[in-house]
Amino acid sequence: MKNLLLIGMFAAVLAANGNAQTKKTKGQPAQRIVKGTTQLAGDNGKLNVTYTLGKVDPINITLTNVRFSAVREVVGNDVVAPNKEEKLLVVDFIAHNPNPKAIYFGGGSVKFVGVDQESVNRQGTGTFTRAKTGEPFNAELKPAQKVELRAVIVVPAAGTVPKLMLEHQSGGPVLRYDLKPALKPLPAPFGDAKDETGMTAAATYECEPGTYYPMALIDIKLADNPVGLHGQKFHFNTTGADKIFATVKFTLKGQCPHPAFLRFEGDIYDENGEKYPILKVAQVATEESVGRQLEMGEEYTVRFLTIMPANAKPKMVKLLDTSTNRLSRLYIFKLP
Repeated sequence: MKNLLLIGMFAAVLAANGNAQTKKTKGQPAQRIVKGTTQLAGDNGKLNVTYTLGKVDPINITLTNVRFSAVREVVGNDVVAPNKEEKLLVVDFIAHNPNPKAIYFGGGSVKFVGVDQESVNRQGTGTFTRAKTGEPFNAELKPAQKVELRAVIVVPAAGTVPKLMLEHQSGGPVLRYDLKPALKPLPAPFGDAKDETGMTAAATYECEPGTYYPMALIDIKLADNPVGLHGQKFHFNTTGADKIFATVKFTLKGQCPHPAFLRFEGDIYDENGEKYPILKVAQVATEESVGRQLEMGEEYTVRFLTIMPANAKPKMVKLLDTSTNRLSRLYIFKLP
């Protein structure tokens, strides 16, 4: 009888606790379930470590280098050239076929996406090139074959790109890279001095004489002894008694796989800051206009012609590259 009483008391205590717990649960907010907040399955990648991507015809990927650039990248018979609002995220990697059969691999096989500091996804150009030649790569990889490739992503000129994501076309885990430890400041003169991190690309280049600077399709440098004053006659043209023709000499170098013209807008400034538009690009040996295209690596010296007051002297040249658009960086050449 005593045991029965103890059992009854224990049951009563359990029931009381259960009721109390039920009341407490009713007083608490219900657990909220939100879909899509879980990060996609994948791995956190590191440079020089190999990872396998893809469910079908998987590929081994090893990132070897990642960097910012404000200079064009050759892609086949063309170039990817950033304007003043852009820079390039250049990714070098090794692709390796781990399958016992040959597989196709190209720019559509793996998607490269940079995530900028505003959390905006910036997708790659969709073309992989051989890292050393710029030749597009869309080919069959034999079993165990490796190839050194490059991917290019156009990103904002300002700030950094803290994350890179790689995803195979056939699905599977996503590979993520924290780029902050890997990215280095842009070298002079391409980095904006106002950004202490050095990750922002400059919109203006203060150009030193005798040094090539990259435009979209060509490089340009101020030639030695660049300034010429020509009086009131140049070729078939004449000007008034209070005006003269003046020229500034530059050397151009072709940097595009196909022949390219120099396309630009520019002004020559005098010592008082007055500007005079460049009216003509003239040959050095003659006073005729330049109408030729430059082959890759070809150097050619020209003269930029303007008309200015007879008592003025050229002191500065400002150029914009219009071969792709009018959002070019500004090139400033101070004259000796």
